[in-house]
Amino acid sequence: MSTFPDNAIDFILTDPPYLVDYTDRSGRSIANDKNDEYLKSPPVKNVSCIEAQ
Repeated sequence: MSTFPDNAIDFILTDPPYLVDYTDRSGRSIANDKNDEYLKSPPVKNVSCIEAQ
């Protein structure tokens, strides 16, 4: 994403839920759903630089 110009992205679609300790009716859960370390990763940190204002 470092090659994208500033304000290049109008929309970012994610697939929540995140950080809610989600478990469905059958007991399945999302791996690392309690871990917020990914928020500190370079791709996530750069999102605010490339999204349009």
